[in-house]
Amino acid sequence: MSAHIRHRLRRAATQLTARARRDPPEDEAPSFFGVTRFSVYRPDGAAWKLTRNTDDADAYREQLWSPERMRPRCDIFLTLTLPLLQRMSERHTYRHVVMYSEQMPDPWRSELFAAAEQYPVLCLQENARGETANPTVEELLAAEDRPSRTVVRFRLDDDDILAVDYLDRIAAFATPNDRGRSVSLAAGYSGLYDRGTVRQVRAARRLFGAQGLAAIGHYDAAAGELTLRSGAGHHKVDRSMPTIVDSRQPAFFQMRHTGQDTLSDADEAREQIVRALDKLSEVTDLSEVLRRFPTLEGHLEDG
Repeated sequence: MSAHIRHRLRRAATQLTARARRDPPEDEAPSFFGVTRFSVYRPDGAAWKLTRNTDDADAYREQLWSPERMRPRCDIFLTLTLPLLQRMSERHTYRHVVMYSEQMPDPWRSELFAAAEQYPVLCLQENARGETANPTVEELLAAEDRPSRTVVRFRLDDDDILAVDYLDRIAAFATPNDRGRSVSLAAGYSGLYDRGTVRQVRAARRLFGAQGLAAIGHYDAAAGELTLRSGAGHHKVDRSMPTIVDSRQPAFFQMRHTGQDTLSDADEAREQIVRALDKLSEVTDLSEVLRRFPTLEGHLEDG
């Protein structure tokens, strides 16, 4: 065997050994982090579509935190979503980072802070313009005082709900071999949310949808470094990273409500939602919906 070949074999062995030291053992449980932007003030972002007067920052703030827009979001996220996230944290190493704006007024701010006291799974991060949740995630990882491990970060909008078994299913893909990939649990439900009642429950499929879209990465405990790729816009995530799609079971509930369209009046927005939902398949077995989303007990209406 030539010296050149021996050198290449030694280098390959060294690289494999180094990789084995970085990778966690198969029985090291992953860490999970959800991220929600709780109506964050971003005058330089796409949220300008909230207002017809796109040059008026005051009008943007007024509509961003208006009761018509915020009341359904607070009711959905703080009442229907958070109890399920807390239950997930009892089975997994999981924290949920909620980004909020310093300028957010009461009662929304006080309701959010009260929820954080009630549900320890929450970690609030005041958001300066352009910030991400990564600094908070890295601090939480370091505080866990655990070996290097797989890390999963997923997105959740403040008016969507994830099934109570969401993390159980994502955990199946949270392995060293899946690092650098994204996971889209694409099957779920959609319905009209109106003042505490959910009507017109329909089966929905959101390929690469924002509802629980997850990225799998790695935390090097010795170096204190998080490696976690993010795709571009969620609709194009498969163009920037390999993406796993699993549509076998419902994983999300996409709430539709009139506060999502501040450019139309409430009646017009409701009619548009009803027409869109009518195009989807009706869900007749609401008991199956409640099994996955138990906080909807008493809120679902047939039809």
